Amino acid sequence: MQLDAKLDENSRESTRRHRIWQSPFLAILILVSGLSLSFYLSAQAAQQSRERIQDRFQATVQQTTRVIQEKVDRFSLLMMAGRGLLLSNPSLPSAEFNTRWHRMFGSFQVDYGNLGVVGLSFTRFIAAHERDTFVADFNRHNTRTLNIFPPPADNQPSLAVLHLVPKSIEDRLLGYDLMSEERRRQSVLETMRTGRMVLSRPLSLLPTDINSLDYLQMLPVRSTAEGATERFLGVVTIGFSMSMLINSSLEDLSSPMRIQLFDTRESLEAPSFDTHPELGGTQNLLTLTRVIDVGKHSLTLQISNLNPGANAAFVRRHDTAILTSGISLTLMLTLIFMFFIVTRQQALQLSQKKAVRAEEMYQRYKSLLAQSPEAIVVHVDGQVELANEHAARLFGCSSAKELYHRSITDLIHPSSLELVQRRRARLTQNCPLEPAEQLLVRIDGQPFMAEVSSSLINYHGQNAVQVVFRDISTEKPSRLEARTAKILLEYSRDALMVTDSKGRIELVNPAFQRLTGYSARHALGRTPDLLNAGHHSSDFFYQLWSSAKTDGLWRGDIVNRCRNGLLYIQETDIHALRNEDLEITHFVCLMRDVTEQRNGFDELQPPAGEAPHARLLNRLHFQAIAEKMLREAKSAQNPASLSIARISQLAEATDPSARESLDTEWLLTLAKAAKPAALDTQVARLNDQEIAFVVNPDAVALTPQSLQHLLQQRLNELSNALLEGTPPIITIGVAQFPDDGQDIDTLMLIAKERCEQK
Repeated sequence: MQLDAKLDENSRESTRRHRIWQSPFLAILILVSGLSLSFYLSAQAAQQSRERIQDRFQATVQQTTRVIQEKVDRFSLLMMAGRGLLLSNPSLPSAEFNTRWHRMFGSFQVDYGNLGVVGLSFTRFIAAHERDTFVADFNRHNTRTLNIFPPPADNQPSLAVLHLVPKSIEDRLLGYDLMSEERRRQSVLETMRTGRMVLSRPLSLLPTDINSLDYLQMLPVRSTAEGATERFLGVVTIGFSMSMLINSSLEDLSSPMRIQLFDTRESLEAPSFDTHPELGGTQNLLTLTRVIDVGKHSLTLQISNLNPGANAAFVRRHDTAILTSGISLTLMLTLIFMFFIVTRQQALQLSQKKAVRAEEMYQRYKSLLAQSPEAIVVHVDGQVELANEHAARLFGCSSAKELYHRSITDLIHPSSLELVQRRRARLTQNCPLEPAEQLLVRIDGQPFMAEVSSSLINYHGQNAVQVVFRDISTEKPSRLEARTAKILLEYSRDALMVTDSKGRIELVNPAFQRLTGYSARHALGRTPDLLNAGHHSSDFFYQLWSSAKTDGLWRGDIVNRCRNGLLYIQETDIHALRNEDLEITHFVCLMRDVTEQRNGFDELQPPAGEAPHARLLNRLHFQAIAEKMLREAKSAQNPASLSIARISQLAEATDPSARESLDTEWLLTLAKAAKPAALDTQVARLNDQEIAFVVNPDAVALTPQSLQHLLQQRLNELSNALLEGTPPIITIGVAQFPDDGQDIDTLMLIAKERCEQK
């Protein structure tokens, strides 16, 4: 009891585990876990991507800021170089100094445009009371003309431009007074007061560029001569466009950037310069702030990334590729698991249905086995497992159970064992087996002949052989007759045709196709009319069928037509088959081509008691023979001739019947004697006045004119020798293959036309 309880518990546990694996809970768990993992991994990947983008952006910003700062730092060096030149040459004439000024800054090989430099100049401080004297002295010693503009006030000093790089704008700005404009003046005053480098507030150096942000950076120059009082000489000024400097620094960047410059002296909210003003106040997450120093002043740069892909990736919270792949993989695994669950459930249901069906089929098979009129035995590995009552009676047992567990070889005669072993080997190789005759033995040892059919079956999950036995001891002679008849039908040289009582063809043999050209597929279901050449009257066929139905037999010759249209003479035997009630069920027709045999009419004279013209070839036989000769001519590619001789105006006889006899006998004699000895010809009587000749293609070749002349001469000589009195009129027409026609009907028609034209 304890063992049974334990087994039941194990069975319930196993069932519970199977139910867990078959429930959708695991599929839901896979779905939730997979989605969670997909979102987590995609978020981690997106975070790493943002960090990489942030690092690349910071490096780009750092590089850009450094480039701008390096450019700005050069301004101080350039101005200090200019101040050094001034202080080193305090007494040098203005013209000579101007030459050195341009020579020095030209030798630096600096791309001023790339630095955003508009001009680098020295502006001379001129007190108000010294202005006129200074201008006059400058104009007296220089080729350049100095004119201070705009006109300053009388009590206001000037800071006039004297030397300017580039030289192309020096003449235009020579004498420009920096004190004339407020922002420039404030910067000058500051650098004079502090003695330090000063950066002006934003002003306009390039008035045509509305987006340009320009500055003046000033370095004061003071006299340092020994023993003299230090005085203010002027300012080295560099004017530069911060917008040009920034834009040139952005040209080499692979990723687009937006730079906004804030000058804290102007505004903390509105940028003094924006590389992309069309974007307005658009905020960007990828934005960094940097500071550049211009002299003693600081300018703030706010740099933003304008790459849409980088910005989108920076904003993205999850990596799209990983999230899509994870969700797809999760859904695929979930669907596969659900498919596995559904398929397993369906398989279990199908297995249960198959088990029920197999049991039903087994019971049905046993029922059919018991009711089958044939003797059936089922054996597994050569041992009988099942048999029906008919098998028991066939082998002389009182019940089928007496055959159970017997070896199948106990039921086979020793002479058939080898055959059985060969058939079993073929059966195990899944080769189909035809029924075979074997000698078996009953349990009392009595041998008998049986027809055996074997096939593989499944019996209770095992490979088994089902054998059907049929006692044919009494059927052996009839089976031999049937096989013999089959061989005769298949290999007979004579054509055979079997029709039903209505004349519909039901069976033909291969010789039928060779004779007529019609295969079994074309002939079955049709009547013998498909061979009718149209040369026999309806009375002929009526007499034929009447004789076959009344006497059960008809023999004779029939002129038929092959499928290719050629005529032939057929020797025919028709036999009627009757059933037990003596009713005709079928007609068997034996056919043979005798066209060549019927051509042997060398003796044209009829025997005693036979009509004079009976042995002369008639029109039908002649046409059949002529078509055969024409085929031979086509095959050998030889010419052939067909001639028609017409005899008219034969001498009158007193008795019409005597005249008919005379015509017939004379025509028969003339036809026999008219065959030229040198030619192989066939002669036929077409009617009472016409004879036809066809020349064998193997004979000596003659032209139509030579053949006509030969026949005409021969017939005239014979007619004069055979008849007394007025000779008949004989006309001859000749037609030749292939020039005049390709068939006998055409050649005969042309020969007749030429005969009538004579």
